[in-house]
Amino acid sequence: MKNKSSMIAERQNDSTALTLIKASYHCYRVEHAIKYITLFLSFSVCLAAIFNRYLPTLLPNIENITDIQSTISTYLNLISGAVIVAGMPLGFYASRMHTEGTVLRDRYDAYVFDNKENASLLRPISDTHVDLYAKKVKGKEDKFKNYLFKKDEQPDEGVAQFEYMAKEAKFDYHLFVSMQPFFLTIWIGFCILIIIIAVSFNDMFVTTLINIMIPSLSAITTIGTAWYSYKLQMRQQTNLMNCIEEIKALPPDKFKQYVNDKDKMRKLADGLYHYRSGGFTMPDFLIKKHQNTLAKSNIKEKNKSLIEDINDEVVGEPTITTTVKVTQKPKTVTTKTETAVEKPKTVTTKTETTAEKPK
Repeated sequence: MKNKSSMIAERQNDSTALTLIKASYHCYRVEHAIKYITLFLSFSVCLAAIFNRYLPTLLPNIENITDIQSTISTYLNLISGAVIVAGMPLGFYASRMHTEGTVLRDRYDAYVFDNKENASLLRPISDTHVDLYAKKVKGKEDKFKNYLFKKDEQPDEGVAQFEYMAKEAKFDYHLFVSMQPFFLTIWIGFCILIIIIAVSFNDMFVTTLINIMIPSLSAITTIGTAWYSYKLQMRQQTNLMNCIEEIKALPPDKFKQYVNDKDKMRKLADGLYHYRSGGFTMPDFLIKKHQNTLAKSNIKEKNKSLIEDINDEVVGEPTITTTVKVTQKPKTVTTKTETAVEKPKTVTTKTETTAEKPK
C-alpha cells in the first residue's frame, strides 16, 4: 500500500487534477485578455487626447487645424464613453472568469491534498464546464505536471498543505508589497501629468482639463478600481500571513495536531481563497519579474552559504607533519617541518528556475 506522502505527489498528475488546473488557467487567461484590452483602449484614448491638445502647436501650418482638433476631441469623447459602457458587461464577464478560476484552483488544491472543498460557494461549476474550459488549453501538458511538487519530491502528508499555503501566501504577499510603489507612482504620475498639461495652457485651463479629463475617464476608472481591489487584497493577505506565523510559532506537538486537522486546514485554505477571489489581478510581466528577482536572490543566498561552509572547512583543515633526519657527526639533529596543505575545492553553482504559475 502506498503511503499518503507519495499519493500527494502522484495525485497532482492524474487526470482529475490536470483537468481542474487547466480549467482554472483558462479562466484566468480569459480574464487577463479582457482586462488588457480594456486597459489598452483606455490609455490609448487618454494619450490621443493629450496629443490632440497639442495638435495646433505641433502642426501650426495646417489649415483649419482648430476645427480638426475639435472634431477629434468629439470622437475621442465618444470612444471613451463607449469604452466605459462596453467595459461594464466585459468587466462583469471578467469578474465571473476570475471567480470561476479561483473556485477551480481551490478545488484543485483540495483534491491534491485530499481536503474538504469550500462549502460556502454559492455558484458551483458543473463538470461539463470544467471539461470545456480544460479542453481549450492545448499544448501545455508539461506546464501543469508536477505543478505543486517536483517528480522526485515526497512531501510529508501532515504538513504538505500547510507548507504549500504558506509558500503561496508569502510569495503573493511580497509580490504585492514590492509592487505597491509601482502602482502608486502610476496613479500619482497620471494625475500630475494631466494637471501639468492643463496648466501649460493657462489661458484655457478649464477647457484643456475637460478635453483631457473626459477622454481619460475610462483610464481613471480602471486605475481607481484596480487600486481599491489591490488595497483590499493587501489587507486580506496581511491577515492570512499573521495567521500562518501564529501557526508556525506553535509547539511541535500542537503544530502537528493543527496541520492534521482537516477542519482547521479548510479554514486556512478559505483565507487563501478569499484573497485570491479579490478583483485585482497582477499583470503577468510583473509576476515574472518578481519570480526572476526571487530566484536570483535565492541563488545568491545559497552561494554565500556554500562559500562560508567551504571557508570554515579550509580554516579547520588538519596539518600534515613530516620528520626529516639529518645525520651529522658527532650528533643527530632532527628537524620538524609542518606544511599546511590546502585542498582545492570546487564551488558548484546551482541555478533554480521558478516555474511560472497561472494567477
